[in-house]
Amino acid sequence: MIIHKVRAETIICPTEDEKKVRAALENIIVLKQFAEEEQELGKLLFVETTEGKIILSKLHKLMRTQRILDTAREFMKKYQLSNEITLKLNKQAALMGVVSFTEGETSLGPIVIKITTSKPEQVIDWLAPKTKDGKPLYEIELEG
Repeated sequence: MIIHKVRAETIICPTEDEKKVRAALENIIVLKQFAEEEQELGKLLFVETTEGKIILSKLHKLMRTQRILDTAREFMKKYQLSNEITLKLNKQAALMGVVSFTEGETSLGPIVIKITTSKPEQVIDWLAPKTKDGKPLYEIELEG
């Protein structure tokens, strides 16, 4: 398997509707079940799995339908450290089913997706291939 682990997490702030936060996460990734953990800032909602290709399949599709592959690719390359790719997504946009990358802090905190992989370049190529005139130059398949 190329993707060893995916962890998606977000904080549910005391002022937020927990159902909406769950919906935001479910709009971006494929989930079977969440885990929860109490944190100082609120409840941490997360999922951690080795089924990386499955959990990321919604994100894969959304980036194509929204035509944001170039932006996504640039963001992933910027936030790739060794064998980990970190994505920070705007939680409010995710509630609307929109992928919107964020770099700074947001008032309600981001959705953070960490992808641990032995082949980060291949994962980036799968999620967000190079494009020409907004269309992917190639599509690759990932094993697993």
